Amino acid sequence: MRLGYLGFLVMFIWGCGDTGKQKPTVKNSAIQTVEAAKPDTSITDISVDVTEFPNDTVYPARILTEGDFHNDEVSPKDSKLLWMGVFRTDTGYCVAPCKIMVSKTRDVVLDYEAGPETGWAVKTDQKDTSILLIGGLKDLARRTVIPLLKDTVIFINKQTRFNYKNTSYTIYARAQKGKPNGNDGPTRNYQIWIEAVIDQKLYKQLLASSAQTDYEMLLIFAGDIDGDGIPDLIINTSGHENTVQPTLYLSKPAAQGQLLKVMGLHTIVGC
Repeated sequence: MRLGYLGFLVMFIWGCGDTGKQKPTVKNSAIQTVEAAKPDTSITDISVDVTEFPNDTVYPARILTEGDFHNDEVSPKDSKLLWMGVFRTDTGYCVAPCKIMVSKTRDVVLDYEAGPETGWAVKTDQKDTSILLIGGLKDLARRTVIPLLKDTVIFINKQTRFNYKNTSYTIYARAQKGKPNGNDGPTRNYQIWIEAVIDQKLYKQLLASSAQTDYEMLLIFAGDIDGDGIPDLIINTSGHENTVQPTLYLSKPAAQGQLLKVMGLHTIVGC
């Protein structure tokens, strides 16, 4: 079963905030119509086993979402960090400072009814719906963010293009479908790439890779979160049925020759 980011959290976690608000329509000349995913004949299947990426154990930022989590997925010390959030408001999207509250709650998967509560509940002090919570970064500031892409599945051998500030960006995936003998099975060697030409220079960067996945990864949000004129990304980099892994990519701290840098991720297990 393939689930969107919020849909997965509803089924496998136990709460993901208020998703009942109507999504606003944002109009801006910087946005052009996103192309529907089309077959890309220039992308071929790969046969060399890839490594898991992102794969670091320490990142510059602490990443969270609102909801209820297992004991090892959240720390009570998280509430002491400086937090910014990407929020959906009544009029659009924004980056704004926030406080988070971490409290004990019953883990409906692991806790006995009469036993102690081992889960953690994460909430913010904001009325708006949070897309992602970013802890420990000092360089983010309050700003309005134009949503360039939302809840977009990154299909294999297809591509999605969008424009921002007169630059065209292409995101695509490539992989081997099924088992090595050609039968149906998990997808092998799944990779997500982004390409763009800026100042007549081609940038091509690997965003995520997995040796084996159950389904395609999901681009949760694309927009200029850090305010440098280059789109930033939030991607669910888990391709596994029972796991969500929202991952933040920012452009401002990216190394020379790169478009984006992985700033942090949060691995959430359902059952």
